[in-house]
Amino acid sequence: MAQSLHINNTKKARYFDGTNYAYWKVKMTVHLKSINREVWKVTKTKFKVANENAPTPVEEKMLQCNDIAISALHEALSDNMIGYRYESVQG
Repeated sequence: MAQSLHINNTKKARYFDGTNYAYWKVKMTVHLKSINREVWKVTKTKFKVANENAPTPVEEKMLQCNDIAISALHEALSDNMIGYRYESVQG
């Protein structure tokens, strides 16, 4: 079984309003690192699960970190910036 992931920061990410991307990027980087360094690391590197039906404990941890990072990014961006509408993922 995968180790549980310690979350350091539960605050919401800074919302991106479409302006001053460079400033937001720095703030978002710090936010992801503050959640957990592994969460930040998974955003900087690509990984592939060898067997999606039976991920290893390390792969499971990476998948969890990836989900946390995606969630933080979704909270910081409007649906228009993400490029899809909620209804499109329902189906």
